[in-house]
Amino acid sequence: MEFLVILVAWALLHNVELSPALQRDEWLVAWRLRAGAALSALSDKARLLLICALPCAVLALVEWLLAPHWAGIPLFLLELGVLLYSLGRGEFRAQLAAYLACWQRGDYEAAYQEASRVFNLGADAALNSPAELHALIRRNILYMAFERWFVVVFWFYFLGPWAALFYRLLQ
Repeated sequence: MEFLVILVAWALLHNVELSPALQRDEWLVAWRLRAGAALSALSDKARLLLICALPCAVLALVEWLLAPHWAGIPLFLLELGVLLYSLGRGEFRAQLAAYLACWQRGDYEAAYQEASRVFNLGADAALNSPAELHALIRRNILYMAFERWFVVVFWFYFLGPWAALFYRLLQ
């Protein structure tokens, strides 16, 4: 069923404007504050691990409870929601389109500024030509696509939705 969930998520991402409300992290911030205060006696790494692992354990329990019911439809919807939540944040396509619009106009200064805003190039990105800028942006785009889609789908497919959620919570 994971493969079907991945296909539906991919189709939704490429054909439908998803609501930004689907990827809201306010619950995580509130959970981190409450759990962080309760677990203050632990080391930072142990606290982070528990803060991320507990929601994943609850998800695994809910999955186990839903699995045998109603032909798996509630489980399918839950896994689809978790996968969509776990995917990368932000308006990646819109940001890329803004950069490409500047690049295609030949406005390389605006393209650099747009790229700096989107990809956090920083002052250490010494570029001597527009071609170097474009090569750097291509590498960053590949990395962002890897981080936003492939890693999440990898963990989702091989270990389940709880692993994709765990990855996103660690991010």
